Amino acid sequence: FRDPELRFGFSLDRYSHRLDFMEEQDFSLGRREKLIKAYTTDSGLQFFTLKQKKQSASVEVTRSRFGLRAVEKGTGIYHTERLEKSDNAVKVEYSNNRKYSVVWFQETGAGGKQVVYCLCLNEKQQKIWEYSRELNWQAGDVEFGEAACAPDGASAILLQVNEKSKGNEPSRKHFHLLGASMDGMAEPISMNTWFFVSDVELVSRDADSSFLATGFYDFKEAGKCHGVFSAVYQTGNRYINTHVQAFDKDLVSELIGAKAVEKGAEPTDLYLRKVIPRSDGGALLVAENFFVSQQMETFFMNGAPQTSPKNVYHYDDVVLLMLDSNANLQWRYVLHKRQSSYASGSYYNSIGTYACDTAVHMVYNDNSGQNNRVIHVRVNRSGTVEQNILFDSEEAYTALIPFEGKQVGYNRYVVTLIQDKKVSWLELLQND
Repeated sequence: FRDPELRFGFSLDRYSHRLDFMEEQDFSLGRREKLIKAYTTDSGLQFFTLKQKKQSASVEVTRSRFGLRAVEKGTGIYHTERLEKSDNAVKVEYSNNRKYSVVWFQETGAGGKQVVYCLCLNEKQQKIWEYSRELNWQAGDVEFGEAACAPDGASAILLQVNEKSKGNEPSRKHFHLLGASMDGMAEPISMNTWFFVSDVELVSRDADSSFLATGFYDFKEAGKCHGVFSAVYQTGNRYINTHVQAFDKDLVSELIGAKAVEKGAEPTDLYLRKVIPRSDGGALLVAENFFVSQQMETFFMNGAPQTSPKNVYHYDDVVLLMLDSNANLQWRYVLHKRQSSYASGSYYNSIGTYACDTAVHMVYNDNSGQNNRVIHVRVNRSGTVEQNILFDSEEAYTALIPFEGKQVGYNRYVVTLIQDKKVSWLELLQND
């Protein structure tokens, strides 16, 4: 964890379903090589690594069958001399059934135009299809957003195009959806030509092999949240259907207060933490109110007072929004919490989310009263919310690390637990 980009290598520990330690293996990376994706398949682990040289770059797939030490020789799947000089120039995503994976690349065309390339691999890492398209933007003006892969190998990716401000008009981020499938790569389709988008996520709707892009919008200003928008994209007929729905007055009052509503204010700083598609085409949106404030701190150096700003990170209310298959808001719920800390303390903030068959579960550290409580929340399909206390210690420090949590089965969730200065695994099992 001391090197976030894993430029020198990484270690993997393997545990059983009972969290018993089984084996450990170190994986070394070469110079100018980094890991861009690793995930599990039915036959073991799958690694995607990017090797960069001064004038070229290549992507390689490495598999580890069943055991960590049974590593196969890496297979090169793509080589280019035109890869964009960006940390986000390569995106890898896989389908929920683990049958297909897609790799997206950003390249610079001969005339300086942005070129997007995509290839699809099956579970044996054989190429199924590959396509490229030159876009009507200059290289460097387009950033990759979220990507998703459907059960049949079709894929879509969000493109963020930064538009420069003109005169007194504010600059805005235009989001486009670009799809690719066995039938080819389509032209990108714009999603927000007439409103601002503050946050957007993309997921695969496995029920009908379509893609759902959803987030928050406002008509006047970026960062504000007038309501929720959604765009359903079909790669087969290359059709997109955009829907917007404003927040009702009661929800806005609950988020920012009745007095603020009377002054015409709107919610701000809502960020999607997870979008959970339903089997019928609907989706549950889990959003969190996050913002950064500054405090001035006074200290003395050589007897003279000095002031310095310090960032305070706030992770507050969680908003649950249930959308039906037509993107209409069925119900919503606001889970009130207050979490604030300096940079290092933010490690324990936010929420962990995992979905089961009939309910969605969330866990978070309740530090509103600076106590050592861990809260568990269960939300069923109709919007009924149940809250319970997992841990409540008056002596030993107890906290989860939500960002490190991972759903490892349809009914089980594993997360790091800090208790009395000891690090351990916590596995939560549900019967729904």
